[in-house]
Amino acid sequence: MKTINIVIVDDDEDDYLIVDGYLKEISGVHFNTVWIPDFNLAVQAIKEQKADVYLVDYMMGEKTGLDVLAAVNTPLLQKPIILVTGHQDRNIDLQAMDMGAADFLYKRTLTSELLERSIRYSIKQSEDRMRLHEADQFEMQKKALETANEFKSRYVADICHEIRNPLGAIIGFADLAGDPGTNEEERVHFISTIQRNGEYLLGLLSDVLDLAKLEAGQVQIFVEKFKPMNVFSDVIDLMRVSARAKGLELDLIVENPSLEINSDQRRLKQILLNLVGNAIKFTAAGKITIECRIFKQDPKGNFLHVVVSDTGIGMSAEEAKHLFTAYQQGQTGLKQKIAGTGLGLNLSKKLAETLGGNLTLTSTNLGVGSTFTLALPITA
Repeated sequence: MKTINIVIVDDDEDDYLIVDGYLKEISGVHFNTVWIPDFNLAVQAIKEQKADVYLVDYMMGEKTGLDVLAAVNTPLLQKPIILVTGHQDRNIDLQAMDMGAADFLYKRTLTSELLERSIRYSIKQSEDRMRLHEADQFEMQKKALETANEFKSRYVADICHEIRNPLGAIIGFADLAGDPGTNEEERVHFISTIQRNGEYLLGLLSDVLDLAKLEAGQVQIFVEKFKPMNVFSDVIDLMRVSARAKGLELDLIVENPSLEINSDQRRLKQILLNLVGNAIKFTAAGKITIECRIFKQDPKGNFLHVVVSDTGIGMSAEEAKHLFTAYQQGQTGLKQKIAGTGLGLNLSKKLAETLGGNLTLTSTNLGVGSTFTLALPITA
């Protein structure tokens, strides 16, 4: 014989015994009932979702069955709640259904047949709803998997494209450098081009490996005391040639050059090279500014704020939403013509978070430029 567990919420024991009596008259099924006369205990029991059905009386002293429905947050529940009321008030009935009740019954017309029908209907309705929810969840997971596979395919295609271009240049210029007819000046130029493309490949592969390690939680962080000023100077020295080649100014403003922090200076340098390199790439005229200052108003402690701003092409609000996603470089004008994987900002943000800080896009305007802020804790 099938057993259905029912919790009866009613502050009147006589009413509970009447309902329990109706349930005992039903053949072919055993109803195991639990009586709860207290509002708070009832809310707790319904939230635990251990019974198959909950019969809730409308009048609960100063509270009502509607108060019960409101307190248990019915959209999160799987098991049905049936409201039992002595008031034939359509407004109460409609409100109960709107709040998530599976059904409502009137005490004056209640019979064992009506009670059985309501219970069976409510259980089936609940099971059907769960099946639909599971089907929706399956469909969502299926779409997520399809999206992930599509992203993976695009990821591999983009990586191959980014590797093929410099690799083709390396092979081509290596052939030219080895040609006996090449003069010394040309050979030096070809070797320089080979080296430049080789360094780009190395940087690309390093970014891919670092991202993979970050995703797996295996990236290594070496914390030590150092002066950020030394890192800023290295970054300026490394990026100055690229900036000058485009006629761009590269400014450095440091609030406290003697400041020391505990962090990973190699990772800080990696983040700044990505930020400044990105700024140079998308700036045709003007300047890139690196400004360092101490931010003391953060409740988590003092932070080093490194602000990198440019006078480049900027981006739209829609592009900004996906900025820190790998392979989301953006599609505005010049961006479509500039090579790049879109990995740099995604990697930099993850590294900043690994160091206990954050990387944010502070502001951006199309045709005006963008500003990024890197926040790192002063002490690790």
